[in-house]
Amino acid sequence: MKKFLSFLLGIVFLGVMTGCNSTNSSGSVPDDTQKEPEVNRSVYIYMSHDGDDLNDGTTPEKSIASFERAIELQKNYQESMPEGKDEIIIEVGAGSYYFDKRVKISPTDTKGVPVTVRGSGEGETEFTGGVTYKGGWTAYKDGIYSLKLADDTLSFRQLYVNGNPVQRARLQKTNTESKIVWDKKLKRVGIDEVLNGVTLSADGTLPKELQQAEIVVLKDWAQVNGLIKKAYEDGSNTMFEVNDLIAQNLFNETAYPGMQTYFPVWLENSLLFLDEENEWFYDEIDKTLYYKPLSGTDIEQLVFTVPQTESLIYAQGYKSGRSFVRPSDINFENICFRYTNWNEPSEQGYADMQSCIIMTKQRDNPNLVWDRGAAAVTFHFTNNFRVNNCVFENLGFTGLDIRNGSKNTVVQNSQFLNIAGNGIMAGFFTESSEYYFASPLNAPTSRATITENTVIKNNLVKNIGLSYRAGTGIVGGYASGLEVVNNEVCFTAYSGIALGWGWANTADGSYMSGYKINNNYIHDAMTSELFDGADIYLLGNHDANGELSEIKNNYIVCSGGSNGNGGGLGSIYFDENSSEFLMENNYIVGMGSQSWLFMHDLNSALHDICVKSSYITVNKSFSITKGNGNHTARGVSVENPIVISTNNLPNEVQNIILNAGMEEKNR
Repeated sequence: MKKFLSFLLGIVFLGVMTGCNSTNSSGSVPDDTQKEPEVNRSVYIYMSHDGDDLNDGTTPEKSIASFERAIELQKNYQESMPEGKDEIIIEVGAGSYYFDKRVKISPTDTKGVPVTVRGSGEGETEFTGGVTYKGGWTAYKDGIYSLKLADDTLSFRQLYVNGNPVQRARLQKTNTESKIVWDKKLKRVGIDEVLNGVTLSADGTLPKELQQAEIVVLKDWAQVNGLIKKAYEDGSNTMFEVNDLIAQNLFNETAYPGMQTYFPVWLENSLLFLDEENEWFYDEIDKTLYYKPLSGTDIEQLVFTVPQTESLIYAQGYKSGRSFVRPSDINFENICFRYTNWNEPSEQGYADMQSCIIMTKQRDNPNLVWDRGAAAVTFHFTNNFRVNNCVFENLGFTGLDIRNGSKNTVVQNSQFLNIAGNGIMAGFFTESSEYYFASPLNAPTSRATITENTVIKNNLVKNIGLSYRAGTGIVGGYASGLEVVNNEVCFTAYSGIALGWGWANTADGSYMSGYKINNNYIHDAMTSELFDGADIYLLGNHDANGELSEIKNNYIVCSGGSNGNGGGLGSIYFDENSSEFLMENNYIVGMGSQSWLFMHDLNSALHDICVKSSYITVNKSFSITKGNGNHTARGVSVENPIVISTNNLPNEVQNIILNAGMEEKNR
């Protein structure tokens, strides 16, 4: 199949009312001493870096040490709140808290009493899945150093030096340095060059240098990482056999786009490929890390963070009879979530459908299924969860995942930075899960499973898709009432914002409705060689329910991307079956490879889309694939755009720019 957070930080200023001293009619000064003092209605649980989980957390001096213990203590309060108290605040002191496993939050942990998990200050409280190393390096060769890691170190796919991501060792300097070569008959894929420094045997047996290596292929809108199992020298080419699961994807000729010779390809994860500064390789067998520092750098002074834990927090409800029971009313404030791992691609390879929805094999199901990978924080069948003024940074796959069945979620005033896959996900993506084994084309089984009333507002989403090039800034699937407003989304390998999933309708509709993509500032999206995407990408049938979904007042600067194709097919892209949208008053600088607006009507199913008051800088007509050509009858209308110069912006455009992106106080 193709394609496809709590409340405002309550800073209550208790201003003291001051004014001129005055007298009453009797000449006396008013007596304010009878005012009742303000009552503190909160129960506090204190958590600190030097705390002890044997404590009860009732005072800073009796602070606890772990978030898992904090959830346990708040649960006790939930069951028996002290008289006069109606809120629980978990005060987390400054410092870094290592999670050696994810902390689960279930419905039995919450009983309707609001909980706020509050860090001591912006950027000072860190929940981390990473282990740090400093010093102890040994010179290896050619400017490369080695470091023996702990024997229980898990494999990892990202590394951070002084808090910055560095490059996993790869053979090619660019993604287009080598050309891809296919052998359909023998089901081999390779590159048009001979590997130096390694001898390949005739039977394909892998030398030690390639036993952990991967071949990476980009396919229009998706990425594939194959685990190399055999390698052959074939004339001037080097050919590889990959693990079976990935071979099913790579050599599927019936699924578009098939096997193309223009696909970008490269090899990575071998000491043999480590030849550039700031590259690294981890030998999982020998538990040894190799790194080539920048010239003039004292490697002993560098801090290396190795991600280990795949998920930090997972809040999940469950089905009870015909209804769902949800954990509820938890707010996260001033927390930094960092350094998560995700190892599935190292175990079974990686292949996504689009926007990092992955192909995988689970349990005893003989068929391949679609899933969504690990996230630092997951809300799954939750209610009234909020994220405010938090940082999601340096993460192994997804930052925040608002999964199916979650309701009334707000994500705002937060930053999503340096993420291997997607920044934020919201909705149902026909993935397999505890409840479903759905095919990619199926809609959710009932409205109860829909993600409802999600607000993603005033966030910075930047540097997304660092390891998986289909990584998208903000991704929405089957959802109702999904608002993506006033965000700045930039430097995404694939689309900036991608909303909508699947093409199926049910007797009760498609379940996608009430989307608002308004007042966002999107720039430098589509920066990888993937080209079938956009700054704003839409897909699938929507239910209007009397109100069209909106794309309004967005400021888009189409970067052009490194692919030379204009950073996507269109700045705004209505893909197959898109419907029930009003696109109005958007300012688009530049354009995609096809136009500023691309409408894919190949199956003649676009309908009820109104585009008007568009301001563009490139004088080119919108692009639409013809379908049956009867667009007007299906309610598809595009008013002529207003072509302007960036040197002479009308007031309407200046207002779009002024009001797009994060609100001024949060920039």
